Amino acid sequence: LLRSLFAEQRSRARVLYGIRKGQCCSVTFIQRFGSALNFTPHFHALVLDGVYAGPSHRPGDFVALYLPEIEDVARV
Repeated sequence: LLRSLFAEQRSRARVLYGIRKGQCCSVTFIQRFGSALNFTPHFHALVLDGVYAGPSHRPGDFVALYLPEIEDVARV
């Protein structure tokens, strides 16, 4: 999921702002149990709504992207 989401964010940054190699960012963790202590493993992910404009060794400025449209979500 994150690989597809990052590809979509990089694509939108390239089309809108001409950013060729935007760096995306997220934090993900696994929750193994539900509120009733039942075993229900699932993921939680916090994803930034934009990209950093520079390469990984010098990220540069953060560029916020517009909210995705329904077509963007369907494509991911």
